[in-house]
Amino acid sequence: MSYQGLILDFGGVVTTDLFAELSAFCVREGLEPGAFASVLRDDQEGRHAFEDVEAGKISQREFEVTIGRLLGVDDHGLLTRALGGLRPRPEILNLIQRTRGAGIRVGLLSNSWGDGEYDPYAGYDLDSIFDAVVISGDTGTRKPDAAIYLIATDELGVPPRECVFADDTAANLPVAEELGMATVHFTDAAEGIREISRLLGLSLGSEHYKEVLTALPAGRVPDRMRRLPIGSSWTNVLDRLADCWLAGGRRSAGQAGHLKGGARPGSCLEAASRSAVTRPRRCHRASA
Repeated sequence: MSYQGLILDFGGVVTTDLFAELSAFCVREGLEPGAFASVLRDDQEGRHAFEDVEAGKISQREFEVTIGRLLGVDDHGLLTRALGGLRPRPEILNLIQRTRGAGIRVGLLSNSWGDGEYDPYAGYDLDSIFDAVVISGDTGTRKPDAAIYLIATDELGVPPRECVFADDTAANLPVAEELGMATVHFTDAAEGIREISRLLGLSLGSEHYKEVLTALPAGRVPDRMRRLPIGSSWTNVLDRLADCWLAGGRRSAGQAGHLKGGARPGSCLEAASRSAVTRPRRCHRASA
């Protein structure tokens, strides 16, 4: 299947981990780490307030008042205190750039937090990053309602069956799949980017490779591998190394044992290193 569109969630995909940010807020407020998420998910009043603010039916301030009361915390500036630490993921911005460079259209589909003091999109210049931007509060609907996915694909100009959709919330994926989209549950940046790249037929970017080499246990990576020039001529070698790393569940230096499939960490790295040394250099013609 040749996909012509990529649709990304905002919080937790384009940005750093949203759920981790909510948990950190709870700890600062003296609550259980999962208290905020629990109120949004398990408390009927909290869940309805969450759905209503995402669909633009209530204001952000109304939402904060309700959630602050349910959590037993000060509601003033609640969302700014809870989510103000979110930052863009450079590796996702790199993925977007590479995807658009390959002629694949990229859209944003985000459930909003309503209009108010806290603006999660401030400073992102979304219209220049994406080919289409769909925010739930502007549409009167929200994920996982089928209507908003169709709005996104229509704005993007790509049929659902030709789109890949990535979201950090599992509940937002089934409807996208029913509409014909390929989906990625984005719970880990490196693995999520790798799966999106695989579906779109993209080579992995240099930031991904640097992260793989940095995260591998000290002493396991030959110096010549760490010094590899990151570029298109090394794509296959570094893809092989990334495969070994991901298959092994990112074992730490203190964990003994074998990778899945019986490959030892050292053997994967040594083989990739030998390939890098013996692989002939190739010229690549830049495409227009």
